[in-house]
Amino acid sequence: MISFLSRKLRAFLFIILVLVAAAFIFIDVPTSGLTGGNQIGEIRGESISQSDFQKYYRETQLTFTMRTGQMVPQYSGMAEMLERDTWNRLIMLKAAEDAGIVVSNDEVADHVFMHPIFQENGQFSLERANQFATIFFDPPGVSIPNGMNKQLFDQAVRNQLKIEKFNKMIQASAVTTDEEVNSLINRLHGASTVKVATLSREDVAKGIEFEELELESFYQQNLARYMTPEKRKIEYVYFQLPADAPAEGNERDDLLRELGEQAFQFSDPFYQAQQNDAPAPDFQQLAKEANLAVLTSDFFEVGGSISGVAGDAKIPSTAFRLKGAVPVSDVIQVEDGFVVIHLTEIQNSEAIPYAEASKRVREDYRSQEIERRLSIEGRQIALKLRDLMDAGAEWDSAAKDAGFKIAEDLSFTPSLEMRNPEAAEANRLAARSVSAMEIGETSPFELAGDTGYVFYVADRTPPPAEIITNNFKSTQDQLVAQQAAMLVHEWVKSQYDAPGTSVKMPREQNL
Repeated sequence: MISFLSRKLRAFLFIILVLVAAAFIFIDVPTSGLTGGNQIGEIRGESISQSDFQKYYRETQLTFTMRTGQMVPQYSGMAEMLERDTWNRLIMLKAAEDAGIVVSNDEVADHVFMHPIFQENGQFSLERANQFATIFFDPPGVSIPNGMNKQLFDQAVRNQLKIEKFNKMIQASAVTTDEEVNSLINRLHGASTVKVATLSREDVAKGIEFEELELESFYQQNLARYMTPEKRKIEYVYFQLPADAPAEGNERDDLLRELGEQAFQFSDPFYQAQQNDAPAPDFQQLAKEANLAVLTSDFFEVGGSISGVAGDAKIPSTAFRLKGAVPVSDVIQVEDGFVVIHLTEIQNSEAIPYAEASKRVREDYRSQEIERRLSIEGRQIALKLRDLMDAGAEWDSAAKDAGFKIAEDLSFTPSLEMRNPEAAEANRLAARSVSAMEIGETSPFELAGDTGYVFYVADRTPPPAEIITNNFKSTQDQLVAQQAAMLVHEWVKSQYDAPGTSVKMPREQNL
C-alpha cells in the first residue's frame, strides 16, 4: 500500500493548506470505533479489520513523529516495528477504555499547545503547526483515502493520552530500594580496576580446514548470496520544468506546484484502483488521453540510474518496491519536476554456477566458520574460566588455563568511559559490562569487532559522598523508569495470550 505520508506530500503539491488558530480547537470524536469485517485479529473479543488496523497504523506513524520530531525512516525493519507497535497500541487502548479512562478536550488542547514539536522560544508556534499540517493533513475540500485531518488528529492525540494514563496505572507499582540505588551509583561512578582476557579471530582460525563437499553444501544452503542481480524495466511520464525555468524563487515554486497538481491528477486513478482492489487503468492510454509522452528505460538494478532524469536516485528504489496488480508508483519528485513510473518487465535473478562462485564461496564459508568458532569457543572457554575462578584459582592462571590470552588491565570510571567519544571500543564494552558487575564477578564472553572479551572486576573505589548525594535522585528515577517500562512491556506481552485475543501478525515479530 502506498504510504499515507507520501500521499500527504503529494497532496501538498495540489494545494497549500493554510491553518488558522481555530485549526487547533478540538471537538469530541468517538472512541476506538472498531468496525470489524475483513477480520485480521481480535482483541478482548472485539474484531479488528484491515481498515481498523490501517487507521491505528497511521496513528502509530503520527505518534512516532510527535515523539521523535522526525518523519518515519524507511530503513529495513521499520514497517515491522510499526506493525508491532500498532498491535500494542490497540491492546493498550482497548484496556484503557475498558478501565473507563477518559481524556477531556482541555487535556487534548493543552497537550498540543505545549508539545515541543509546536513550540518556538517557549511559545506555541502557528508557523510550526502550519508546517506540520502541510505534511500530515488533507488539504481543505480534498478527501484522501487513509488521510488525516483535524478530527482524526484530535482522536490520535486523545488515544495516546488514554494509553499514557493507562500505562501510569501499571507503572504505579514500580519501586526501588535505597540499597539498589546505592549499588548502581557505586558501579557507575566508582573507579574500577578491570582484568581482561581475550580470544581473537586469529586464535580460532589456525588449522581450519574443510572439504569440498562442505563448500558445495554451504553454497546450496546460501544460494541467495550467489545470484545475479534482479533487473527491472519501467515506462514513465515526466512532468518536467521548462528549460528556461528560474533556478529558484516564487516563479519556480509556482511552476513546480502546477506540475505537481498535474502529476497528482494523473497518478490518482491508479491509487484509487489499488485502494479499491479494482482493475488498473491502461498506463499508456491514460497518458495518451492526457497528451503525455511515455518514456521507456533500459533494464536497471537496485541503485542503478535512469538516463535523462535529473536527480533520479529515488526512481530505481521505487521501482523495486512496486508489485501487485497495480504496479504504478506514487508521484516521485526529482530535481526538475515529477515522475510517475509503471513497472513493465522484471528480469529475475539467477543462480551463479558453483564453479564460477567457488572462490567467493570458500572465502564466505571460512569467514562464517571463524565467526561461529569464535562465538562458541569463546563461550565455552568463559564457562571454564568461571569454574576455575569458583574453585579458587587466581585470575591470570585461570584465564591462561582456560585458553584465553591476558590483556592489559583497565582502570576507569564506567559512567565517564561510556560517555568518552575517544574511548576504544573494547573500553566502552568493558565499561558497560562492569557497570552491571560487583567486585569478584566475571562477565560473559562478548564480541567487539574481531576479538572477544571477558572482564573481571578486581577492585573498585567507591565514589565520593558528594557524587552519591548528587546522583541519588536521578539514579533512583532511572531505576524506577526501567522497572516501570518492564512492567508495561510484560503486561502487553501477556495480553497476546489473553482470552479473546488473537493477533495475526503480517510478519514474524518479537515483542
